[in-house]
Amino acid sequence: CHAFHFCKFDSRTSIFYTIGSSFGRSKYGSTFLSNAPGENPNDKETKEQRRVRMSLVRQLQKSYYSNSTTVSPPLPGTTHLHNMPLWRVQWTVLPGYQNVLTISQPHYTDMFQRIIAGSGKSPRYFGHIYLPRGSENLGNPEYELKEGTKAPLVGTLMQITEAQLENDGTLTVAVQALERIKVVEVEREKPYSVATVEIFPDEELVNYHIQRANEFLQALDFRQSEDVLGAALAACVAECLEYHMYEFRKVKIKELQGGFSSLADYEGNICVSVERKVVEESIEFAMERYLCEPPSAEPQPVQN
Repeated sequence: CHAFHFCKFDSRTSIFYTIGSSFGRSKYGSTFLSNAPGENPNDKETKEQRRVRMSLVRQLQKSYYSNSTTVSPPLPGTTHLHNMPLWRVQWTVLPGYQNVLTISQPHYTDMFQRIIAGSGKSPRYFGHIYLPRGSENLGNPEYELKEGTKAPLVGTLMQITEAQLENDGTLTVAVQALERIKVVEVEREKPYSVATVEIFPDEELVNYHIQRANEFLQALDFRQSEDVLGAALAACVAECLEYHMYEFRKVKIKELQGGFSSLADYEGNICVSVERKVVEESIEFAMERYLCEPPSAEPQPVQN
């Protein structure tokens, strides 16, 4: 049954299939046991039988994913996001666009279930990275996520706005693309990739903040070029994150049933009230934190 197809990766997840199927047999009689080899016994369910079985499956899923963690935004003065799950697929997406995704591959169903379950009040982030032929090349040394291979390392930071588990076990997910990101360090490649990534601002924004960082650092008697660039990058990330609350729109699945939308309709009623002073304060605070706490002091990844 597709409802259980994500349960192939370890013995703990396989409980969904085992209990789900046993429940069907014990509850609805022995007709399920008389199927020919290769047939799916659940195909003979009535709608009510399927509803009851799927209710049990979802309770098990909720229990299994209850301890999942999520990715937090970078702290002020830093640019990295740790433990970022990566959705490596055979197409690209630009920041600002919205889309509705259908997740059916087992490893990615598992990945998105973990993101959704562990989100709490944190943004439901994942990384979108282009991979020729998609999952066929996961684990292929030629497309390993490191310099010198065929694998692209630059992608897009995505945020989930709404998710819906379908009766066939697939997920329907509404997402918005936020920022460019770059893979810094890979934590694992399979069954799906997880990495430390950094927000990768546009060159124009970096150049703007380099000039500001020079003035800011000279006032604090910092002269080294690496301090200037690092402070400028920290300022870029702070500005990007500050504007997410105005640029990010909680689009619903039903709004995106046609697939890709045009550029996101920003929340204009909020944008008009933006105080640049607040953004400037965040930028200066990020530069100060960068100088006081060097990049080596960034929080280390917490393994799931």
